[in-house]
Amino acid sequence: MNDKAIKDLEQFLNDLKGLDEVTINSDDISTLVRGFNHLEAEVTARDKQIESITKVSKSIIDSLKSQGR
Repeated sequence: MNDKAIKDLEQFLNDLKGLDEVTINSDDISTLVRGFNHLEAEVTARDKQIESITKVSKSIIDSLKSQGR
């Protein structure tokens, strides 16, 4: 998630702090949902990158082992 999106989400949540009564409109909900969806997509992409790097690393190690190194 880019820094601006994180700051916008943090600002939104900080705006809610300390209020006696909170009214959240549909735009706020949409913004929050988009933020969480974006976070989820970022985490999924990173998980896939880690999985890919792990597979390649294991493949290299297995190849080196089979060559007796």
